[in-house]
Formats: sequence, C-alpha cells, structure tokens
Amino acid sequence: MRDWLRRRPPAGAPAAQEQPVITNVPALSDPILLFMENPAFVALLEEVPSWHVVHTRSFGDFSEALPQCKYAMLIALSPLDDSGAAGRAIRAFRDLNPGAPTVYHGHDPRLAVSGPRALACGADVLMLGGVLVHELILCLGTALILKRQYAIEPSLESYTRLLENTCAASPFWRLQNIDEPIFEIE
Repeated sequence: MRDWLRRRPPAGAPAAQEQPVITNVPALSDPILLFMENPAFVALLEEVPSWHVVHTRSFGDFSEALPQCKYAMLIALSPLDDSGAAGRAIRAFRDLNPGAPTVYHGHDPRLAVSGPRALACGADVLMLGGVLVHELILCLGTALILKRQYAIEPSLESYTRLLENTCAASPFWRLQNIDEPIFEIE
C-alpha cells in the first residue's frame, strides 16, 4: 500500500538515474567497526551493498561493541577530546580480530603528520581526510585483500604506496608540502 501511495514520475518522464553499485571490492559477511564521532562515514561505507557498519562515537561505546561479534575491519578516528583513543581502539581490536585490517584515520590530511601517528598505533592502513569516496572504497577494499593474502608490516612506505595506488586523484595530495599547521590555512 505504501508503495502505491508513493509519488511517481508522470508517464513519459525520464526515470531517475540509478546509482552505480560498487562491486569491485571484497564482499563482507562481518560488519565494519567504525570508531568516529561523525556518522557521515557510515553512509559512505554502506555504498558497498555487502558492507555493514557498527558505528561507535566514543571509546566507551567502542569498548561495549567490540566483544559483541567478529568484525571484518576497524576504522578509528580519535574524538577531538580524547587524543590517543584511536590507538587504544586499534590495540584492543587487534586482540579480538587478529586477521582483520585496522585503519587509522588521521585528523591531519598530511602523510608526514598522520603517518607517524598511524605507525605508532600499529595500524595496517592510514586514511586521511580529502579522499574521494570511490577512492576511499577502493583503498579499503584493497587493504582487505592485502591483509588476507600478504603479510605487509605497517610502515610509512606501505601507507604511502597504498594511497598512491588507490587514491591518486584525491585532493589531499595538494596539502602534502605545507609546513604550517593545517587548520590555520585558509
């Protein structure tokens, strides 16, 4: 009944263009654990039909969700008022999900700033702000494949190569040679 009451385009009107389904990344049977204050990332990840997300906003919420099930991946971005929370989350996640990739999402979009922080956490992958959505999905999908098939130790070189190979068109690259604090740049 609800479908019948929905607004329909007039006869002869062009149908709305369908969104392409992302299919060139691994399908996941387990959810992705997202530790990040902003819920907007959930919709981006769920562009992939088989990717489902458990979203936690605080370390307390994360700690409660972590033992509830097996996860395919962790993406962690520390809340602004809880520096170091992403590192704590990565270490706790790895204990319960040793085969799943861990992603450190830096607040600063520069590799030279966020890379060492990701490395200190032992994250498998570094993600930065300013990545195009389709490249974000490609990067995370590639990380899933690499983690399953190869033993790649986290390093600044591995972070850089993954981003170069999957996120080449993303605008964050334009910020890499800036030395001033990034949030003061207009």
